[in-house]
Amino acid sequence: MPDVCLGTNLSKPMKRAEDNRIPGNRITLLLCSLCVVILLGFTLSSSTEFRSIKLGYVDFPPFTYKHKGEPAGLLINDAKRVMNKVGLRWASTELYPAARLFKMLKSGEVGMWLGIELHPEHIAYTKHALAVLELNVWTLKDAKQPVVKTVEDLKPYRLALIGGYGYGGWGATIRASGSGYRWIDLSDRQQAFKFLQRGRADILLDYKRPLMMSLPPDQARQLQRVKVKELPAKIGISKAYPRYAELIAALDAEMKKEGKKGPG
Repeated sequence: MPDVCLGTNLSKPMKRAEDNRIPGNRITLLLCSLCVVILLGFTLSSSTEFRSIKLGYVDFPPFTYKHKGEPAGLLINDAKRVMNKVGLRWASTELYPAARLFKMLKSGEVGMWLGIELHPEHIAYTKHALAVLELNVWTLKDAKQPVVKTVEDLKPYRLALIGGYGYGGWGATIRASGSGYRWIDLSDRQQAFKFLQRGRADILLDYKRPLMMSLPPDQARQLQRVKVKELPAKIGISKAYPRYAELIAALDAEMKKEGKKGPG
């Protein structure tokens, strides 16, 4: 007896099971959509990675100082304007002594500072300047004006320095052990003026605007100055900060539009 498949009509082809597979064009569309989402997510995450940073600054009026518990000054104002254009804000701010600030920039505990280029091995700087600081040698008006073009030209003189100031690298050279310079660190410009007045120093090395703001007009009028160099003040970012090079590039692009500031 032949085998019989009960309940099956062998005279008609069997109907294929319903095909639940997604058509090829729909797969392509889904893949493209997924790529767009991934790329959009990457763009958003990339653009928000440096939305905040900790600022460390030094007491250097009128450029950076603390006023009513908040950072203030010419460099602070300029930096804020540039940061706003790239969507960056300060997560926190703190005034530090210079030596401590640079240690914290090296470790990454502080992400940003504003000033002249120091410690480039740990800090990256914008190419464009927020301002240009004018460094001068100051003497009493009745003294012979010195000719100073290099730091070596200061060796014959007794120097009054403001404690903590680096003077664009000149400070380290002068203060180095066995350097041959005669110098003293003073706490402020009033003290430095008295050293000049009493003949205990020949020259005060200092920046133009900070000195003019610190001394009373009658004292400032008793001094003469010779400009020795101009130092650009820039935005510095700790190299320990994630993607610091991209942040520098973004800040530089905005600063380039504004151009270089005039002497300070």
